[in-house]
Parts: sequence; structure tokens; C-alpha cells
Amino acid sequence: MSLTSWKKQYYPVSAEKVKNKIAAIRHSLRKWKGLTAHNMIKHGLLYRSGCVGTCEVDDDSKNLYIDCDSCALCCLYIEKGCTSCPLYEHLKKRCDSSNGPYFTFDDDHDPQPMIKVLTAVLKKATKKRKKR
Repeated sequence: MSLTSWKKQYYPVSAEKVKNKIAAIRHSLRKWKGLTAHNMIKHGLLYRSGCVGTCEVDDDSKNLYIDCDSCALCCLYIEKGCTSCPLYEHLKKRCDSSNGPYFTFDDDHDPQPMIKVLTAVLKKATKKRKKR
């Protein structure tokens, strides 16, 4: 297993190609589920300094950086200052702020806080969509 197999399962489309809110939430949730220790080990990957993959060389074919460029929600909302991002609306702060779910992952390598928030945000977004 490798980064290629991991991407096939958890990141099959690059973040900037996702063009709507619900698809971006789903894309993000899928990526973050792939960042659990079990799934990382299964694919033989490391997480180090914001990087998934070999993390030894600056090579995008061997690494995926967990940052705003690999986040479909950031790709949609960062230019607007994040305030219209569904995560911001739910958390009432940026996900990368102190004690935010991204900050927690970067420090503790635990994706569960982000998975929990994304799951709640997806549930809320799909519920609103059904009411229309």
C-alpha cells in the first residue's frame, strides 16, 4: 500500500475540483477519515509536519500536505475569510484557531475532532437541503 492507494480510497479528486458546499464537506470528511491511525498504517503512511506520505522529500507525488490546498472547504471559502465556511459557522471560529479541530490534529495527530465536526456539519447541511 502507498500514498497512491490511500488517495484512491480517501482523496480521489483534488480539493480545488470540488465546487459545491455539500460535496466539499463530503470530500473533507472522506479525507479526514483516511487520516485515522488505522487507515494510515494500513497504507504504510506517516504523518509528519503537515505531511502525509514519505515526508522525506518535497515531492507532491509522494506526499500530500494537510493544509488549505488539500481542503475542499478551504478552496471554496478561504478567499472570503473563512467566515462563510460551514466549519466556521458551526464552530464560531476558524478550524485552525487555537483548540480548533485542525490545530488539534496538527498537535496530536488525532483526526477525530475534525471527523466529529464534519459529520455534524454534513448532517446539518443535508437536513437544510431536504427542507427546500
